[in-house]
Amino acid sequence: MLKVHQLHAGYGTKEILRGIDFELSDHVFCGVLGPNGSGKSTLLRALTRVIEPMSGSISWQGTPLKSMSALELARLVAVVSQMPPV
Repeated sequence: MLKVHQLHAGYGTKEILRGIDFELSDHVFCGVLGPNGSGKSTLLRALTRVIEPMSGSISWQGTPLKSMSALELARLVAVVSQMPPV
């Protein structure tokens, strides 16, 4: 299970996400929808540890993501971008 609790994330001192809470059970597909600038990419970056959350917690099966090695996380998470990197 993926659990996000009181996630605050952003860039520098600019907070984009404020107090995000959700849980996803195993074997569930989820989409993230919203207008431009609503924080979709910021959420994915926090979930994949591309950026460090300002506060809050993200855990998988009860293990905090911040305690996992990059290899452990890579075995669990894959992101396919809409546009390939240039």
